[in-house]
Amino acid sequence: MLEAEIVDELSRMVGDQNVSTDPIELYLYSMDVSVRFQHRPDIVVRPRSVEQISNIVKLANERGIPVTPRGAGSGVAGGAVPIRGGILVDLSAVNEILEVDLPNRCVTVQAGVVHGDLNEELEKHGFFFPLDPASSKMCTLGGFVSIGGGGVLTVKYGSVREYVLGLNVVLPTGEIVRTGGKTLKRANGYNLTQLFIGSEGTLGIIAELILKIVPLPESKAVVVAAFNELQEVARTAIKIFSKRIVPAAMELLDNSAIKAVNKYMREKALPDVDGILLVEVDGSKDEVKRQAQAVKEICLSEGSVQLDWSDDPEKQTILWKARSVVGAATASLAEKYSRIYEGEDITVPISRIVEAVEGVRNVSEKYGIQIITFGHIGDGNLHPALLIDKNNPEHWEILKEAVSEIHELALALDGTTSGEHGMGILRAEFMEREHGKVALNLMKKIKKIFDPKGIMNPGKLSLEEGET
Repeated sequence: MLEAEIVDELSRMVGDQNVSTDPIELYLYSMDVSVRFQHRPDIVVRPRSVEQISNIVKLANERGIPVTPRGAGSGVAGGAVPIRGGILVDLSAVNEILEVDLPNRCVTVQAGVVHGDLNEELEKHGFFFPLDPASSKMCTLGGFVSIGGGGVLTVKYGSVREYVLGLNVVLPTGEIVRTGGKTLKRANGYNLTQLFIGSEGTLGIIAELILKIVPLPESKAVVVAAFNELQEVARTAIKIFSKRIVPAAMELLDNSAIKAVNKYMREKALPDVDGILLVEVDGSKDEVKRQAQAVKEICLSEGSVQLDWSDDPEKQTILWKARSVVGAATASLAEKYSRIYEGEDITVPISRIVEAVEGVRNVSEKYGIQIITFGHIGDGNLHPALLIDKNNPEHWEILKEAVSEIHELALALDGTTSGEHGMGILRAEFMEREHGKVALNLMKKIKKIFDPKGIMNPGKLSLEEGET
């Protein structure tokens, strides 16, 4: 419990209506989407400006109180869970689009702006922020950048790292540091902007962002191809790249995902094959037609047994539907079973995607649990969805072993345990295994320099002394 004087001071900073110690509210802030990790903060504070964030953190630093930044809570790795209690800073009200600067192809936004809301505004100007996470309608840009997010368009447009030009960050001391700026190139000094991206709130609170934007493409087309063998899907993906085609998106549904979608979406059953490849191309109308035709020919030459395509926006929505509902389909696949967001974000080199999918299938068979596999084959990022009965203690023990094997599988294939969801608490134990002891120790030293009192999002990424 925080001292009454600290609660009063926080109330003076942001107003009584923006502070809560109500047990019910504290419970609601005690978890993220993962739900596995839970811990209540001592207080929730909802600042309305960068200056208020700074004042909150200064007080916390003076008193040695843990601070956990939080956006929409859409993370799945426990990164926003206040496992040391203290102050939870809810950034959702710091949510203004400060500037749309079309001549310089950038926007300046506050951390609480929702991803989808930004693109809705940019569409009016013929631009977009070219990243498309599944949580676009709820995730905030501060959180998205903090975990180094991605999405289905990463294969062509890259991850969020390529679109952050500058940041305003509240450091653990309460000081505000500005990094970067509006220029598209910058070649002096250490790149502090990149240091904060993916740091998951352990080095400071991202309060404002300058983001690069790009013009909306003139046209799009979607090709959906079914294959009897997973190897054919992988060969097709690699061959598409070899023909100098870089799709906007390239997605995979394996047989487990196809079965889940068919049970969920009965109006249009997918073919019961080993894998389905979805490819989206974008650009000028002529270029899109040329690329779509080339993709179709490649798919057929590599053994596609069923193929459909369209450059009509309405039909594209229909073609994409199977991929868009697969998450919901897995969650409702079996009565009493729930999807657990663990082992769900492995990424491997594209050439090893078949080994990864088959490895996940072996884990499913070994432990007798359903695993539904889908993901972004164009960048090697798979999202295996593990299903268990959460009320069965034995299932949690089985889950732990299965998840560990999935993560070890990714590392054995020269991959990573997380491509876009972040490490948080969930995968923190793999930090040394993935990066090596020397690199992890460097990260710990950087954390110590920025946050000597260890108040900022403590307990995450295995960055505290004594953690491995």
